[in-house]
Amino acid sequence: IWNTMAWFSLASVLFYILSGCSWGPMKKAEVKFETIQTEIEQEHGEEEADSVIDHPACNSLLNFFIPILSTVLMVPVVLYITGDGQFSKGSGSMSVYSGVMFGTVVSFIWFRARGILNVENFFKELYIGYASMVKISSIMILAFLMGHISAELNTGQYIASITSGVIPSGFAIGFIFLIAAVMSLATGTSWGTFAIMIPIGVQLGVSIGIDPHFMIGAAISGSIFGDMTSPISSDAIVASMATSCDHIEHI
Repeated sequence: IWNTMAWFSLASVLFYILSGCSWGPMKKAEVKFETIQTEIEQEHGEEEADSVIDHPACNSLLNFFIPILSTVLMVPVVLYITGDGQFSKGSGSMSVYSGVMFGTVVSFIWFRARGILNVENFFKELYIGYASMVKISSIMILAFLMGHISAELNTGQYIASITSGVIPSGFAIGFIFLIAAVMSLATGTSWGTFAIMIPIGVQLGVSIGIDPHFMIGAAISGSIFGDMTSPISSDAIVASMATSCDHIEHI
């Protein structure tokens, strides 16, 4: 209940959806997107109109759910197999890879059977999808590299050690939030920051007479905030990829 960052984020999303209001950099980004979108529609409107697949079966929601479900359902199956019957010991990377490949095969069979895409168009669209992942994949590799270097250098522990002894009691909650945010921003991981900052926050709260729940909430909120704003965070990278947004602009 004291994880104010998460609650505030949810409330903000609800506010933006209901009100449609935006300001600052977000407003500028929306105006820029609308301008670019209008120019693209004017320049390529006829070309895009010719490339649209006009087929009665295109309007079915099954075209969306069948590939997604086949991909998602294959992941736990491979986790079970690679883990010798234990999901926790399964290979996550192999499971995701197998899920994507299985979903691709199912998609090919589904769209061919319904006459929506021929072989040439299917592989053309598949190539475009894979090509769009190259940039994000490169960022992910570099992000994992930076995270590994930060872990090897004990960046989180160092930040905590030089700041934990100089926190005034009246600003303890705010400082825990700030330190957790900086640590998560630098390392690109919220869970690693949880493991470091929650014990520090609880011990500090007990020593100066503050409810540990406040300190836990501050540590979690700061970690999530830093993770959301870190350019090397896998969550931020996947979010920018899923929305087809430039990664730096998303951050």
